[in-house]
Amino acid sequence: MRIYELLNEDLTPSQYRKHILSFANSKGIKHTNDSRHSIHVRFPLEGTMKDFNNFFNEIGISVTDSTASLSKQFETYDLTQTTEMDGIDVGSTMHWVNNVAGMDTKANRLFGGKELTPDNLHLAGKELTLDEIISETNNTLMDLFEPNIVNELDNLMTLAQTTASVIEIPKNLSFNPTDLKTISKDFGEVLASIWAITNLKFKKAYFPEKSNEKLVDFYGTRMNIRYPISVKSGEGGKVTIQNIMDAISNRKKTSKLTHDDEKSLAIFKIVNENSAKATMLKLHQKFKTKPIKLLGKLMKVDFDDITLTSLKKWLGQYSNEKLQELLLPFHNSMNTHITDSVWKRDDQLRFVISPLGENIWKYLNENKAIQQSLTNVAKQVLLIQVNIDVKSSLIKFQHNRFKDAEFIFGWAGYTAGNKLGFKMKLIK
Repeated sequence: MRIYELLNEDLTPSQYRKHILSFANSKGIKHTNDSRHSIHVRFPLEGTMKDFNNFFNEIGISVTDSTASLSKQFETYDLTQTTEMDGIDVGSTMHWVNNVAGMDTKANRLFGGKELTPDNLHLAGKELTLDEIISETNNTLMDLFEPNIVNELDNLMTLAQTTASVIEIPKNLSFNPTDLKTISKDFGEVLASIWAITNLKFKKAYFPEKSNEKLVDFYGTRMNIRYPISVKSGEGGKVTIQNIMDAISNRKKTSKLTHDDEKSLAIFKIVNENSAKATMLKLHQKFKTKPIKLLGKLMKVDFDDITLTSLKKWLGQYSNEKLQELLLPFHNSMNTHITDSVWKRDDQLRFVISPLGENIWKYLNENKAIQQSLTNVAKQVLLIQVNIDVKSSLIKFQHNRFKDAEFIFGWAGYTAGNKLGFKMKLIK
C-alpha cells in the first residue's frame, strides 16, 4: 500500500491525486488546496460512510476511517484503490479530508477541551474498582451533559467491560467524527482503565494526580501492587526520550544503571541538549551522512561547523528560486521533493531542516544496532501501553508491555516543532 506523502521518496505530481480530483470535478465538486500536511485530497461530500463508498465505487475506490488526522475541524478518511483503473495500481491510497460545511464544525462539538479527561471527571488521586469508576464518572457527567449524552457514554463504559479487542458500538450515536476523536483521546483513558481491569485482571485502577507523571496515565492495581499504564489514542503517539530517561531514573531497580554502552545514548544526549531544529543538524553531523556533507560543500564550510545561525545566514543570501536550484543535489541525496507551495514560504530553514528531519529518523530506524539499543533502554521501564481507537462503528483495544516490545524513532514533522522521539511498534 502506498501513501503519497509530502517529502516521501516517491513523491512526484501524483497521478492518483489527479485521478480522484478529476472524478470529483466531473461531479461538480470543487476541491480545496491545502499544503500544510502530506499530499491529500480535500473536498466536501455530504452523507455517511455508506454514501461515500457508493460515490467512490464508480472509480474502484473504497473509503475507510483513517488513523491520520489532517484537520482539527474535519474528518480524515483513507481512499484505497481496490480495482485497477486508468493506470492506477490496486492498493494505492490517499488521505481525504471531508470539509463539508456544517458536518463537523467547532460550533457543533459536544465536548470542550479536556472535559472528558480523568482530571475533569474528578478521578485524579483516586483508586477505584470498575463499578466505582463507572459510578463516579457518571455522577460527574450528569452535571456536565444532557441525559442522552450521559447514557451513550455510559453505554461505551459498559461495552469496555470485555476481554475482546474489538467492540462494535451502537449506530445512531449523537457523536460526530470530532466528538469520537475527543472520546478516543480524552475519555479513552477511562475506557482503557475499565478494559484493563477486565482484560488484564486488575482489581482497581489508580488515577495519579494531575501532571504527577508524564508517562503514566493510570495504574492497574493487583495484589496491592500498582502497574503503570500509558494510554495512546489511535496508532499510538510519540513518547519523548526525556520521559523514558526520567522514568528509568525514578525506578529504584534501574535508577543507578548506566547506559554508557548503549549506542542510543549519544542520540538521547543530542536530542535533550538541543532544540528540535538544531537536533537535525547535530544528528546528521554525528553520523557523517551524505546529505550533511553535501550541504557543507554547498556552503563551502566543513560540515561539522554548520550551525543554525550559519545556515540561516547562508540561506538568506539567496532567493527561494535560487535555493531551489542550489539545493537540488542535497534534496536528491535523500530522494526528497519539495512542492512548489512550500518553496513560496518565507521560512528558508524549512528547505533544509525538514528534509534532514524526515531523513534522519528513517536512517536511525534502518540501523539495527541503534534500534536495538533504543529498545534495550525503553524495556527498562516497567510499563504497559494500551492503545484505544474509537471509530464510528467500533472501538479497538490493544496492549503491549514495554519489556516485550520493539521501538522505532519517529518525528511529527517540521511544522509541529516537536523533537525527535520514538514509539512502540504495534503488533498487528
